[in-house]
Amino acid sequence: MTTSQPTPDDFLRAARETARLGTPEAAAALFRRALSIWPGHLGLRLDLILVLAEIGQPLDMEQECRRLLDQAPDQAIGHNLLGVALRQQSRFEEAATAFDRASALEPQNIAPLINSGNMRLDQREPDAATALFKRAQALAPKEPAAVIGEARARLQSGDPTNAALRLEAALELKPENAEALKLLVAVLFELKRFEAAAAIADRSLAVEPNDEMRVNRARIDRALGRFDAAIALYREILVRRPDHLEALIGLGLIHVFDLPDYRLGAELLERALAVDPGNVMAAGYLIVCLSVSREGGEENNIERALQLARDMLARGGDLRPAAFNLQMILARLADMDGIAQLGDRAALRDYFLRADNLAAIHMEMVQVKTLEDRHALVTLHRAWGDRMAAQAAQAPIAMPAIQPRGAKIRIGVMSADLRDHPVSYFALPIFEHYDRERFELFAYSYYPGHPDRIQTQMSKLADQFRVIVGGTDREVAQTIAEDRPEILFELGGATQFNRLGVMAYRPAPVQVSWLGYPHSAGLPTIDHILVDPYLKPEDPALIIEQPFQMSHSWVCLAEFGFQPVPIAEESAEARFGYVTFGSMNNPNKYTRSQIALWAEVMNRAPDSRFLFVRPESASKSFRDNIVREFGRSGVAADRLLFLGNQRGRHNELYNLIDICLDTAPQTGGTTTCESIWMGCPVVTLVGPGFFERLSYSNLTNAGLGDLCAHDRESFVDIAVALAADRARRTHLRKTLRSQIMESPLGRTKDWVADFEREVVRALS
Repeated sequence: MTTSQPTPDDFLRAARETARLGTPEAAAALFRRALSIWPGHLGLRLDLILVLAEIGQPLDMEQECRRLLDQAPDQAIGHNLLGVALRQQSRFEEAATAFDRASALEPQNIAPLINSGNMRLDQREPDAATALFKRAQALAPKEPAAVIGEARARLQSGDPTNAALRLEAALELKPENAEALKLLVAVLFELKRFEAAAAIADRSLAVEPNDEMRVNRARIDRALGRFDAAIALYREILVRRPDHLEALIGLGLIHVFDLPDYRLGAELLERALAVDPGNVMAAGYLIVCLSVSREGGEENNIERALQLARDMLARGGDLRPAAFNLQMILARLADMDGIAQLGDRAALRDYFLRADNLAAIHMEMVQVKTLEDRHALVTLHRAWGDRMAAQAAQAPIAMPAIQPRGAKIRIGVMSADLRDHPVSYFALPIFEHYDRERFELFAYSYYPGHPDRIQTQMSKLADQFRVIVGGTDREVAQTIAEDRPEILFELGGATQFNRLGVMAYRPAPVQVSWLGYPHSAGLPTIDHILVDPYLKPEDPALIIEQPFQMSHSWVCLAEFGFQPVPIAEESAEARFGYVTFGSMNNPNKYTRSQIALWAEVMNRAPDSRFLFVRPESASKSFRDNIVREFGRSGVAADRLLFLGNQRGRHNELYNLIDICLDTAPQTGGTTTCESIWMGCPVVTLVGPGFFERLSYSNLTNAGLGDLCAHDRESFVDIAVALAADRARRTHLRKTLRSQIMESPLGRTKDWVADFEREVVRALS
């Protein structure tokens, strides 16, 4: 009995069934076997090319396309697929020729136009891509692929609003198009249209349920402040797939930034790194988690964070998504060489702007060197603010109807730091002393933790104290607007839990920035920035808002922040036999130039020491980096002292320092006030910008204006002269605290009265 020989069609059917039920690699093997028997069969070769495209083998795909075209030179699909293979190899000009040839052979076929448009997007040529997608739409008006392509081009050209419109048009053509739904979710998320993004994500999940879109839905819930819903989605994914990278990272972020549980956050991010050891986002967020966590020992955490950062720098690649997090730990441990490895600052600033990352832009203050740098920083903030305001304008809040002014002026203050926090060191006097016959005080706290003694005290002193956790910036702005504050002060800036974006919706007629951010934030909806005669830059171009100018000082000292911690009877010099300079400023403010300036002071005072009182001092890496930086200027390691302070008890450690040397260009603020409160004078370098004048204001208002230098040479001279003037330092230790209490820094009732006068002036 004879059996029939298989035909090419038999192989074709078998290979297609293998591709459907098995693997494309197995199908490719069947096609190759068939072609070894029937090398001239165009159908087999075409199907093989399509399978090679699916499994990502562009070189083999190109070879098979050329064989096909040798047999059939005028087959349009062969030229189109050759273009695809060449595009995947980044051989763009050759690919363009192939796509053009395919279009010439089949002028009504839109596939070559769409493929060519996608290639132009690869080349970052959105205008050329748009023209190709428009041609395809003219040929096939009801085909969504060309419309989706145009949306991608709009997005690449920086026009997400019109990208969203084109995607909505694509969905009118085909409401269940999974690609359009997925992309529209991403675009709406970028536009911060979170409610709309949630609705589209739900549609996408109904069309094509998958974990990728579940992750996107969880991200939207997090952005909406619906943390429980986001957590439930992430956990649902992780039950099925414990190694799901995006779910591990997403859930970790909630427990780092929103509902802090640093132990759990670190555990989730470590699991993510175990899945993908080179993942930049997981490592970057783990660095943040370790930097703020106290569990397991702060020293161990920051050393682990530094090792993660150094590993990332060693691997290289595009580190921009984690550059801010990397810089935080590198700066904290004074790793100046590591910071230099992060790359071009201008490119990083551009990335931070596009990512709406004001906290990262804040870090650029320490990088300025020239007046042009300072003006560029203002421009950067203005660009950030304009972006935020434009996004808010797309969905404005509903302002309550204007009503006649009541008997009292309603003042609003908003911050996540209305608690036992340095912001409240300076804000509490308003709560304590505002004129209740003339004003009402509404406070808005964004802190998610349990109320502490200061928050409890503030809540009793204010007319209304609202704790708002979760929700969008728009929802929060609507809540504030319904309270009808006439003037609203934002006190938090870009620090954790704060909601500066609320100000973009203008929930109050007059809005003011104060305390939390030492620079113009850039929002055009912030009308004023609170300054004093010393803090206000001489160059008006260095602030964006109109000055809300206090008569003397921009701050005064609340008693709870500046308590009667005993000042030691003997100075550090008297006890140890040498003058001790020191700093308790955050190392994020250190620069190589600043440390060189400190070293110059040390060289001019050869018997002196320098004491670093910081949690980081317990870290060997911090100590090694500081020793290295001072060594560049000839200061020996044995003249550098380190003390890892106990948090909350650091004020008493100023007794170990004779003179604090300030940081520059970004100066101290709270630390300067703490230092002089403890009878320890501070020498500062005054610069042109707002953030370079905080200590200038504090010291001048305390009667220590002569300790404010306006150039580097004077800084050294003042510090060296003060080190030699033991009598003056002894006098300051004994009298400075009472001097402060009689100064504008200490007269809290006078300060609040001045504040109220400026409120009335701003509203007039």
